[in-house]
Amino acid sequence: MPTPPRSDPRVDAILEAVSDIYGFPPAGVRHAVSAARPPSNSLPHHSLLDYYGAAACRIAGWLPYTFAFRDSVRQTLAISPAGATGLRIPLAPGREVVTQIAPPGKQMPPKVPLDHVAQCVALLLAAGARIWDDDIHRLLSVRLTRNSLHATFTWDRYFSCRLTAGLMREEMATGRLLLRDTLAPTVQSLTDFHSRRTAGGVQMLCALAREDDFVLPLQVRSSRVGEAAGSYGVVPMAYHQGAIEPSATALREVAEELFGGEENSPSYLHHPAIRWLLAHRAQIHLEATAFFLNLVHGNYDFAMLLAVLDPGFYRQFGGALVTSWESEAHLMVSSRDHHLLGELLSAPNWEPQTLGTFVEGLIRLREIDPERTANLHLNRLS
Repeated sequence: MPTPPRSDPRVDAILEAVSDIYGFPPAGVRHAVSAARPPSNSLPHHSLLDYYGAAACRIAGWLPYTFAFRDSVRQTLAISPAGATGLRIPLAPGREVVTQIAPPGKQMPPKVPLDHVAQCVALLLAAGARIWDDDIHRLLSVRLTRNSLHATFTWDRYFSCRLTAGLMREEMATGRLLLRDTLAPTVQSLTDFHSRRTAGGVQMLCALAREDDFVLPLQVRSSRVGEAAGSYGVVPMAYHQGAIEPSATALREVAEELFGGEENSPSYLHHPAIRWLLAHRAQIHLEATAFFLNLVHGNYDFAMLLAVLDPGFYRQFGGALVTSWESEAHLMVSSRDHHLLGELLSAPNWEPQTLGTFVEGLIRLREIDPERTANLHLNRLS
């Protein structure tokens, strides 16, 4: 692993945050990260199903997301509360009930040895991710019904989550689960949002109608993003920031990631594409379809679908679709392309909650407009 360059302000900010969060001396953090050696014994991500146990998940009221496609069954590393998939919640006032409260109290730093934290941070830095600290909405509670979304958030900082529970992703490569054993050793502790800092956001499948199909913008995630580099993704995928409603984050990121709008700016409401969507509510389905928790790092995501039924939107704005810095490549997939959709559903390089968002979106899109959507014989099993 390369020695962190002293002149890189992004690296300096990460190392300073590690020192502040864990209470380690700043010089000790820099030295330990510089001295970290590549790990020799990694653990496969699928071993987490054994770590937590499917039976324990069910007893706690959470189910691993599983679906059937063609002749195979695929179980993911995303878990959902019972009844929190297959949703059709319109994201509108009165249906999206969210509150924000003060943080529940100062949390003690994880009691994990410096050398282990340093090795995880060194792996993060070696990946070359482009990350920075910012305000985020930390989840405290969530409840989803057939008709409404209820959630409570508090404010937090990205580094406070990414450099604690978020490092559970990197520590899988070390072969030692010291952070996980401390922060989230059971399903109950993993899903205890009041006691564990839980970052996350929204993931949305967008479907833009043409005359005979929908265009589904997908992406291959860039190596510069903080998570899921090289994996397939829906567009947008974002941490929950700014306005407290998850749908507001989703629409802001539609403006940013699909149409090149200013990053994390309230000016998204004035983008012509967003103004069109808000003025043509009868021609769109903006819905929450599921809620997922990723077993790898414990982040939450609200899965959503934005289906635009009027081909006029694509005629007017389709030529303005862009590729953001977060994407290595964009794929414009037809909703009637059986072959390509089948290849994507069978591909291994998806984040679990993102694959769940894709599957849930395709199932719902087929319900909304079967003429424009291929029958892929997708079946949600849990």
